[in-house]
Amino acid sequence: MSGEVIDGEVKGGAVKKGEVMDAHGRTPRHTSRRFIVAFAVLSACWLANPSIADEASTASSSAAGTPAVASEPAVGVPWWLAGTGALVLAWWIVGRRWRLPAEVGPPAVIRPDAAMGLLAMMLVGGAVGVSLASPASGATDIEKTARAILGVVLGQAPVVVLVLVGWRSRVAASAPAGPRFVGSTGRRALPFAGAIVLGTVAMLLAYPVIATAAGAASWIESAMRGGAPEPIAHDSLRTLVESGGVSGSGWAVVMALLVLTGIPLCEEVAYRGLLQSGLVALLGSLRSGERPGSWASGSSSAIRWIAISLASLLFALMHLSALPEASRWSATITLALVGVLFGWVYERTGSIAAPFAAHAVFNGINLVLATRTIEG
Repeated sequence: MSGEVIDGEVKGGAVKKGEVMDAHGRTPRHTSRRFIVAFAVLSACWLANPSIADEASTASSSAAGTPAVASEPAVGVPWWLAGTGALVLAWWIVGRRWRLPAEVGPPAVIRPDAAMGLLAMMLVGGAVGVSLASPASGATDIEKTARAILGVVLGQAPVVVLVLVGWRSRVAASAPAGPRFVGSTGRRALPFAGAIVLGTVAMLLAYPVIATAAGAASWIESAMRGGAPEPIAHDSLRTLVESGGVSGSGWAVVMALLVLTGIPLCEEVAYRGLLQSGLVALLGSLRSGERPGSWASGSSSAIRWIAISLASLLFALMHLSALPEASRWSATITLALVGVLFGWVYERTGSIAAPFAAHAVFNGINLVLATRTIEG
């Protein structure tokens, strides 16, 4: 019955006239409901369990804080930084570089409910990893934090490998047939090296915009709260710096390496490879009514941007527990903007390597700036 239009009642339930079912008896409506239910359950579990949220989110987001250039409310954003950011933003908008070509993008997309299931596995794996990596009593703060981050990375590694291997297999096959939870978009991805370069350059160009937005948001929040902003808007990053930096201990080196490699990879697979991809598939299927397995082949640039925005918002909100109260909302706004950049380079290149590179560069810049902020 795969690929046939069903009109009327069928075994397993009724479908609307003109809807399409796959071999498993699913229509786009069924897939959408599973996605919504899975998303609601996953969010409820995350918010209702503070211990998992605090441990896994704080560890897995250890270097995704706002740029460490926040200043006193009276100082504001440096003119040269704001000017550079304005020029870059104008160049990006006027040149229509925000547009997403129909022929370029992720070649494969994961079924929405399957994406949520894999995200849940990453959440559970990270929480289990944190528990298993907990140090004995008497450990230093840097050891506790580094072990927690290591536990998250190792706990989420099986799902990351599964997603990356499955994605590469689907791209290599380049045929309609494939795993039932993976669909073809008909798009092509940039080569690995090209994606790395684009992600790196995009972050370097966008950093003045992000830093300006961070400074402005921090100034507004500080004025509203009546206090000075946090110079480093992330607890784990502050722990690393106050322990003496990367040269402080062996655990500091481990933490820095994870911040530059393991965390960006896990988070980009989760938020871009699974969540954003699942949203594109969901919105594409609802719009076109295509059969599951070809969800995103007709998705427009607008649909992809909606998915980018939603995934970026959730990316920012999931870091709330790791942000200091004095800069919590300005940091959240900044993280949402950073997430938009990561999502854009992912859709623009079709490779998870691009947002990974951008994320790693962002974390590296923050490490350097945070060290200079504390030393100053």
